[in-house]
Amino acid sequence: FLIACGFLFLSADEILAIHELIGKLNRKTQWLPRFGGNHGIWMSIYVVILLAFLILFYSEIKYLLKNYSYSARIFLFGFVLAFIGAFGIEIISYVYTRGYPGSFIFFFQIAAEEYLEMVGVSVALLGSINFLIELYSDSEEVVRN
Repeated sequence: FLIACGFLFLSADEILAIHELIGKLNRKTQWLPRFGGNHGIWMSIYVVILLAFLILFYSEIKYLLKNYSYSARIFLFGFVLAFIGAFGIEIISYVYTRGYPGSFIFFFQIAAEEYLEMVGVSVALLGSINFLIELYSDSEEVVRN
């Protein structure tokens, strides 16, 4: 449920440009790291939220990795792909392509970012569905015994 809410928020962020709003509201907050032109302020805030989530649910994550390692690995692989798209490609854009709006490299960067995010979320969803299948088959086996 929490992961679904997280993905729902990320979808809303794409539509409502929440991370851009965070950047605008925190331009004068000097201690937040940023790239040139005050870009990327949102990244540190999102990373703190992600780390808090990982710390808060560490034991549950560890349980899933131990007992449902195949599904958890698929999910984590998808999450890493989406993370590389959302953060890695975005960092590259802040450093290299922001000065070339309208260029081929700028549009390629946007396409690569969105592609990795969509593929990553799709793979994470596949891992989640596989987890439900594993969970259901485990409960069926318990009922049969």
